[in-house]
Amino acid sequence: MKDTIIISSLVNNDITTELDKIGIQYIKGGKSSNIDNETAYHPDMLFYPLQNGEILVEKGFVHDLDTFFKIKESKTKLIGKYPFDCRFNCFTAGNKLICGKGVAEEIKEDAQNAALDIVYVNQGYSACSTAKLNNDAFICSDIGIYKTLTYLGFDAIFVESEGIALNGYNCGFIGGCVLYTNKDIIAFSGCIENHKRYNDIRSFCANYNITAYSLSKSRLYDYGGFVTNKPI
Repeated sequence: MKDTIIISSLVNNDITTELDKIGIQYIKGGKSSNIDNETAYHPDMLFYPLQNGEILVEKGFVHDLDTFFKIKESKTKLIGKYPFDCRFNCFTAGNKLICGKGVAEEIKEDAQNAALDIVYVNQGYSACSTAKLNNDAFICSDIGIYKTLTYLGFDAIFVESEGIALNGYNCGFIGGCVLYTNKDIIAFSGCIENHKRYNDIRSFCANYNITAYSLSKSRLYDYGGFVTNKPI
């Protein structure tokens, strides 16, 4: 059976057609009733993949993900005000959990149980701000996260958010444009070739034999990064 990813319910037909074409099985993740803007649909805001393979969801979240995933309901309800909207929005780097200070308690407990060091950053939207190639390499649109990762010895590149669209905001984030990643490709929700730092992004990915792949010819759009219970 194919691995399944969770993507935003707002992802357009051009992109889902391309996901079908390259053989990616996906399910649309629904909407939080507690966030009052478009990020209510963002998988990296609504779900977090725990180390034991479960997907953490907010308390009371209505979903139909049980066919593909084992679900754990959090004690946390998201609130449509920063930093209480992004309590699941974090990522792992090697043996580190990179997160904002408002991270959900279950995620901290999960990290501690897995012997992960918790590294707090000022950017609460840490997963949104970071495109993860693998456990060692990251594309960052937040300078603070970039500096933290390089200080910790990870390979990272900083790129601007300019040119990434998100309804209701001046711009989106690079991590929110990633709809699929494996050891061969990192797939973006729009035309990555049009990013002003495309050549640097392409070269950085090539260092790991990963191809930067465009899922459409449209402008890059921050739909929220994909979520799966399978590690990259």
